[in-house]
Amino acid sequence: MPTLQPYKEIVLLPIGSFEQHGPHLPLNTDNYLIEAISTRVAHALRIAGFPNKLLPNIPLSTCYEHHGKRGSMHFSANILLKFMINLCGRLYTRGYGKIAVLMGHGGIFIMDTVIRHLNFTYPGAKAICLTPYEQSEDENWLFSKDSLHACETETSLMLYLYPELVRFERAVDYVPAYPRPILDFGSIFTVSPDGVWGYPTEATPEKGRIMLDRAVENLTGAIMAAFGQEVE
Repeated sequence: MPTLQPYKEIVLLPIGSFEQHGPHLPLNTDNYLIEAISTRVAHALRIAGFPNKLLPNIPLSTCYEHHGKRGSMHFSANILLKFMINLCGRLYTRGYGKIAVLMGHGGIFIMDTVIRHLNFTYPGAKAICLTPYEQSEDENWLFSKDSLHACETETSLMLYLYPELVRFERAVDYVPAYPRPILDFGSIFTVSPDGVWGYPTEATPEKGRIMLDRAVENLTGAIMAAFGQEVE
């Protein structure tokens, strides 16, 4: 196994998805959002004294749960698993021993396996995976507890960042009468006719601004806590 000659920089690796987002948001929503968030996180880390390299966003991942509407595209899980392990392994063997995967889509179910494999395969290196919307102890900052997909959260962020891409007049509210694990068994369209899970009509640009600031703050703090000793 190659010996690392580590660089100080933390590698930020955003990954999104290309999938349906109800009748009112673009297919590229997850990619737009994670790119915007990651860019701000990289800047915040540099200001805090944490050098980093922000890689281009990976726009395709896995979104089995969105089968049923034209447009959603993804890799098979085994292909994405091999791709992520290979990519991160290349980074490690070139001296980048600190990788933070910033996951802009909740359906990338193989990522835990990727992180576990990398950390056991490359001693001395460290990989973590973080999601922008799950790094806070304050559950109220997302406004609605039923925000899951094409919802108040994503719609508010898009209204703040890219309002010209939102067809707000088409937004419809819908919360299935099932818990989230139902998506382990089939498409969201088996429980939601428009592929929406949440209350997008309650979205506002101001909520999006608050959510964006909090997401960047939460991710930046989590990365600093994970790699603080390594960059000193």
